[in-house]
Amino acid sequence: LAAHVNENPAPLNEVAPDVPEALSSVVMRCLEKDPEKRWQRADEFLPSIESLVTPEALTPARRLAAATGPRFLGAIAGVALVALVLFSVFTPATTLTRDPNLIVIAPFDVLYPSHELWREGVVDWLAAGLDGAGSLRTVSPSVSIRRWSGRADAASATALANEFGAGLAIYGRVLSAGPDSVRVAATLYDVEADRPLGDVVANGPDTRMDHLADSLVIGILRELGRTRSVAAVPRASLGSSSLPALRAYLRGEQAFRRSAWDTALAYYEQAIDLDSNFALALSRLGRTLGWRPETRIDPRVQEYALRAGALNAGLAPRESLLVTADSLSAAINARPDPAYWRLYRREFATLREGTRRYPNDPEFWHRLGDALFHQGRDAGANWREMLDAFDHSIALDSSYSPAYEHAFQISMWLYGPDRWEAYASAYENLNPSGNEARAIRLVRDVLNSRRSAGDDDIRNADFSTLESAFQIISRWPDANETAVRIARVAAELAEGGAADTVWNWRLGGALSYRGHLKEVFSNRFLPLFPDLVAEAALLGDVSADSVRDHLESFATFSGRADLFAPWLALQKDTAGLESLARMLRDQSPGMEQFPANIRRDYGRYQYAVTQAYLTLARGDSVKALERFTAIADTACWYCYLPRVTRVQLLAATGREEDAKMLLDDDLPTPTAVGRAMDIVWALERARINERLGNLNEAIEA
Repeated sequence: LAAHVNENPAPLNEVAPDVPEALSSVVMRCLEKDPEKRWQRADEFLPSIESLVTPEALTPARRLAAATGPRFLGAIAGVALVALVLFSVFTPATTLTRDPNLIVIAPFDVLYPSHELWREGVVDWLAAGLDGAGSLRTVSPSVSIRRWSGRADAASATALANEFGAGLAIYGRVLSAGPDSVRVAATLYDVEADRPLGDVVANGPDTRMDHLADSLVIGILRELGRTRSVAAVPRASLGSSSLPALRAYLRGEQAFRRSAWDTALAYYEQAIDLDSNFALALSRLGRTLGWRPETRIDPRVQEYALRAGALNAGLAPRESLLVTADSLSAAINARPDPAYWRLYRREFATLREGTRRYPNDPEFWHRLGDALFHQGRDAGANWREMLDAFDHSIALDSSYSPAYEHAFQISMWLYGPDRWEAYASAYENLNPSGNEARAIRLVRDVLNSRRSAGDDDIRNADFSTLESAFQIISRWPDANETAVRIARVAAELAEGGAADTVWNWRLGGALSYRGHLKEVFSNRFLPLFPDLVAEAALLGDVSADSVRDHLESFATFSGRADLFAPWLALQKDTAGLESLARMLRDQSPGMEQFPANIRRDYGRYQYAVTQAYLTLARGDSVKALERFTAIADTACWYCYLPRVTRVQLLAATGREEDAKMLLDDDLPTPTAVGRAMDIVWALERARINERLGNLNEAIEA
């Protein structure tokens, strides 16, 4: 430890002579003892990384570069990008402000294999009992357990506390006290004062570790009560009085932390069998089912989350917030509900409160990113905001595998293969074995293939792998059109099966995104995809009669005037728009299954859209813009064509700054599968920024 603090390490290229001098100097600057001598910002660090992939920078090691070639350079770039992704989100832990009320609990030393469950189990128990007691908060057990190294002593606990800015640390031991008895000893340590505040010991039968853990909580609160107000706060628990159920749940937590989903699932199910009202086990069970490809759409995912929410009482604040967020998400997804926006706002308020109270908790950041990904587009959240949440989670705990799934996708969509490779490599370091790992290999193989039609790898993949690979590549416009190839092969393999319609929808989106509008129109499932019909009608050379047949019937059946009205306006068909407006005014077609207020708001939205396009068809663009601006997007968040029209009208009437504010959202369409209108949106962003003199933004767009 003294050497680590005070002694400069030997230069890397002296220890490993084959390492190029340029790389060695970058690494050694990262290891400077004086923080001022290290890079202070990611954008200062980046040029030195980029310089490493030029041949000139590797002159002292031409021998090695010649032997290993681009693979070596790619490895350097990959390592550097991983470092940038994982460590550029936060300032170093040494700059954290110490919170005197934040407690970090280290895993307890366990001497006997029969007590191994309690090495981490005591951490879970103490965290639940202490979090929210007065002003106390605890570091997430998953994070403290993953970051822990060393023995249960003051030095190791202090080092752990320093990583989170925690003012208090708890460490201890589980010892044998007889044939069937244990002795649990915990030390409460004041990190800033560098002294113990007290020792708490509990003795009892090893069959009642719940009682022992509760005794520890009471003893620690008593010690803390000498210096702060905690005694009046009700003590939380893990939420079950069944010790066998608690044992199963704690074993599930151990598996959950290691992303062993099948093992975690088995233990959570066992816990529920033993205690059907165990809220934490129900919540974890639903989430674990949702992360496994084979059970992702299992109705139990929603069922367990709702049951856990109904039983959410007496839990620690952290667990209660997580259970609440999951139950709100399930309620939103379960059915159309008059309270949709109220539930929506509550879900995001809950998750943002979690990231505020527990800023070092990767699970809250992941849950926020996941909610933004699946529901945030409803209110205009953009892809960069989502990726930022996932980056926070990964930076806090790079072994928390769920945070990578959507980060793979968004990083490829926004930044391309190099940035995606950083996430993929970091994820592969976790030694995953599921469909995501197979999808990474497939995407890498297909992107690296120099064959224009090398589909063997795609044909040999299972549908779960193809689905994950397609989600990663769906918006990346590579020259070989990999997303189209994957979707085409999958649609062919799925023909006649349950996945047939889904893969044809994905194929249609991939074709639309890449401009193959006539081929979109030849899809045998076209009547089921009116959004693709509408885009092809607006942008492609397709039959007017065919467009009218498809869109008019769909608008009459479902009320989707937002898809039919833009085309009618393009045709200057004011009579058709007037007829559509009358139909919407007199009824709300296709909405009978929805609650009355949703049906009313949706009908008003579609009527307003039709009136706006009617004004445009009559040639009054200024009045039309007023009508489009007055429309409340939240009544139909997935209706994106009116948004595109509004931007185009702003540009046409000289309101470039207003147009830019709308265009700064990444993409107009609400799904992971791209659309032709995404290309129109990007082109409008380029034109507007060019007019405003923002040439770099224009070039990027």
